[in-house]
Amino acid sequence: MQNQKMIHEQEFENYGIDPKKVYEKSGVAKSLPPDWIPEIVNQCINSTKIPRIHHNLNKQERSFVLGFESQEFCDKFYKEFNSNLFKITNEFIKNIKKQKPEDYNRIIVLEVTTNGQQLIIRY
Repeated sequence: MQNQKMIHEQEFENYGIDPKKVYEKSGVAKSLPPDWIPEIVNQCINSTKIPRIHHNLNKQERSFVLGFESQEFCDKFYKEFNSNLFKITNEFIKNIKKQKPEDYNRIIVLEVTTNGQQLIIRY
């Protein structure tokens, strides 16, 4: 897979600036690589104890679709998922990628929609 560059990194390069040096010398936290996001979201989904009827990943649409037995389970899952996300992100960077979490801007923007017993997480 080709290394995908963030827009601001492309802009740095347009001006002849090496993005890696910007991060190293300025102390600016690096953005999470886009290919890490689905892995982090999936680990966070799996960290919840709420039973699911189905769990599908659609890489084309960059979304996870989850089904639950009831609206109550769906609501509980959403609360637990949000509570776990920051912790799972740190663990992923530290344990899976073997890097320091504090080197990264760990903000993940997700769009979540629900319609009763189904939850869609877009990343």
